[in-house]
Amino acid sequence: MSPLAKLLEAALFSSARPVPVEELSALDSEASPAAVRSALDELREAYDVNGHGIELVELGEGYQLLTRPE
Repeated sequence: MSPLAKLLEAALFSSARPVPVEELSALDSEASPAAVRSALDELREAYDVNGHGIELVELGEGYQLLTRPE
């Protein structure tokens, strides 16, 4: 997992609300919105492929880690 994906994972884990890409981009001054979206895709895939009990969900204008319905 990339360092940016790990940073985003920590930020999303600690947030009680969906976090917009603009806010996530502010966590790393060198990360473009496109790089953030790519890292979010990397996180989503890691949770899906490895069968985690949580998932990365896009809600409204932001992203949030939630428990899987099942």
